[in-house]
Amino acid sequence: MVPPPYSAIVDRPPLRWPDGARVAVWPMLAIEHFVWGKLGTAIQPLLVHHPEVANWAWRDYGNRVGVWRLFELFDELDLPLTVCLSAEACQHYPRIIDAIKAHPRWAVLLHGLNNNTAGH
Repeated sequence: MVPPPYSAIVDRPPLRWPDGARVAVWPMLAIEHFVWGKLGTAIQPLLVHHPEVANWAWRDYGNRVGVWRLFELFDELDLPLTVCLSAEACQHYPRIIDAIKAHPRWAVLLHGLNNNTAGH
């Protein structure tokens, strides 16, 4: 497949959304795996000692609790969702993967091996 040729936004006709809408929203949810003991995104970057419980806890909470609350919300609102999924999450969180598969309207956008590996 060949990508389309380059076109600068200033040379394109204005984008028109259906029904004259002025804003589009693309709901996305990141399901990520962070490797225990390796540096990664930190809400408290000065905590560098292992185990760095504060930085680990907010990541772990999402996969144990937060994701299920968000899945319920999107079900309740009957909204399709794009799940940004790191590959190792598939190995470590099979229950989450099963829940994603149960939603045929949802899209999966793969995004790297994990959130600690350089070049993810």
